[in-house]
Amino acid sequence: MSKLIVVIDGECQFCQFSSRLLRKIIAADMIFLNQNDPQVIELEKQFPSDNWAIESIKLLSDSEVFVKSAAIRLLMREARFVFQPLRIIFILPTKVLNWAYDWVASNRYFWNKACSITLPGDKV
Repeated sequence: MSKLIVVIDGECQFCQFSSRLLRKIIAADMIFLNQNDPQVIELEKQFPSDNWAIESIKLLSDSEVFVKSAAIRLLMREARFVFQPLRIIFILPTKVLNWAYDWVASNRYFWNKACSITLPGDKV
């Protein structure tokens, strides 16, 4: 498999922590890009998708853009052996997993007051 491209909000400390954690868990080669990086704009042109507009982690794999729990699910397929049991959570329906992802995203201020992402309905 070619390198996975993961797009995150590079300025959010919670997102930075999450990317460091993913680097430890995932065995595959990954490139992390800040969502404001000029390379991301080029990727958006090269691989058009409605998913680029969604405020979420984005995974570019095989010319397709995945977001939210779908991105995490695909990343976990590449997890190191000791982390493979965590994949059991993906037996839950995608709707439930996306709800959980959105809940964590909307409550990220609880873990880090300096997060710069704002989602619809956020109280800033």
